[in-house]
Amino acid sequence: MPGVKRLRSVAYSLAQHCLSGLCQFAPERTLAERRAGLAKISFTLIGPTESDSSFRTRLTDILAKEHIDVSVLASAQADFLFVGQCRTANQCVVTLVLTNGKVVQGTAGA
Repeated sequence: MPGVKRLRSVAYSLAQHCLSGLCQFAPERTLAERRAGLAKISFTLIGPTESDSSFRTRLTDILAKEHIDVSVLASAQADFLFVGQCRTANQCVVTLVLTNGKVVQGTAGA
């Protein structure tokens, strides 16, 4: 089982990539969600109902660079938050749940 420090690094790196990717490639989506009054957008990256393959691909790429097998994860989720009066999501929290039940998070943005 990989160490928590390495997994925290993976979560943080993924949060940075996801936040910049969402802001760059889907700003209209975050703006629409904000106008709808939502405080957060969630994507399941690994789990029973995976919702975004591009973020999952980035996760597996980062794990591979760290020599960590994706099978150590029971689930992974990226939550995009609207902090303050920003029009688009300005914070991303990535939560990795390991098969042994440990939870590791990484946050990027505001």
